[in-house]
Amino acid sequence: MLKAPHSLLYMSQKGRQPEGGRGTHGDGWGIAYRKDREIQIRKSGRPAYEDKNFRESASNVITDLFIGSVRLASPGIPVTKENAHPFQVGDLALVHNGTIKKGLPRYGESDTLDFLRWISKNWNRENEDLIKLLKKTSDSWTYTSLSFLMMNGEKLYVFRQTMEDPKKLSYYTLYTFRSEESFLIASEPLDDKDWGLLTNGTLLIIQSPEKWEKMSIR
Repeated sequence: MLKAPHSLLYMSQKGRQPEGGRGTHGDGWGIAYRKDREIQIRKSGRPAYEDKNFRESASNVITDLFIGSVRLASPGIPVTKENAHPFQVGDLALVHNGTIKKGLPRYGESDTLDFLRWISKNWNRENEDLIKLLKKTSDSWTYTSLSFLMMNGEKLYVFRQTMEDPKKLSYYTLYTFRSEESFLIASEPLDDKDWGLLTNGTLLIIQSPEKWEKMSIR
């Protein structure tokens, strides 16, 4: 989160922008991590690059499963701690990159929180059922991207689904890097290792670097 060339700290200062180039993702930060098979969340509405709590969390949290985000807020959604990602609903925590415009039942001001509420309510926690739900949303909702990182106390769920537009496909990316010790996912490669671009329309379910599944929702 701190030391990689394109760490979360770096991306909070020089993250990719939707219209091209780089700039700040300074609208808050958050991490969710596993501790004793339970989800713990730390987050803030302040920029990661000027919040000492981010550096403290990044330095002191010890875990084998986590997701993190530095936020670039969607227009019209306030910059607050409550609106920073990840969100948690029950046994699930989620980071989402994109805007959902139509199809999602809305209850509050955050489309991401409502997306997680919808998943939590409609998913029976079986892999095949999640694939069916994601295919339904991908085919019938209107969005820039549905891409997310989601976790419970046991697994990491990685989904890339972006509208078929060259500009959106080049911005809403997810890359993977796997070694014997770790399985890493990031919106852009963290370093100069051999990262691979996750194909659009793909769901990964990761339990460990050795135990994982890759599925297409097309």
